[in-house]
Amino acid sequence: EEGPAPGLVRQQREALFESAVRVARDVGLRNAATVEFLLSPDGAYHFLEVNARLQVEHGVTELLTGLDLVREQIFLAAGQPLSEEADTNAREALSRFLEGLGYTDVVFVEDTAS
Repeated sequence: EEGPAPGLVRQQREALFESAVRVARDVGLRNAATVEFLLSPDGAYHFLEVNARLQVEHGVTELLTGLDLVREQIFLAAGQPLSEEADTNAREALSRFLEGLGYTDVVFVEDTAS
């Protein structure tokens, strides 16, 4: 894995992030997952797949975010909310991602209505 992805500008990162969150919310995902897209030479992106599990690259995300993703997944599986650390670190990682200063391949979506 490489971070940041070469050749992406802030607007593309924002669009990809928003699309990934929309996909996760639309299918009711409440876990760690990777939403993958393909980028065309013209800059358009296309949905590829969702891997609703940790992948081998999760170690890269842990290094860049400072999160223990396995621990956070266990919290979610037990019906607990994400840790405060996860919320804080995820927001900081998102900021770095949007600025092109880091890479994150995991988005947490939590139902805050319940």
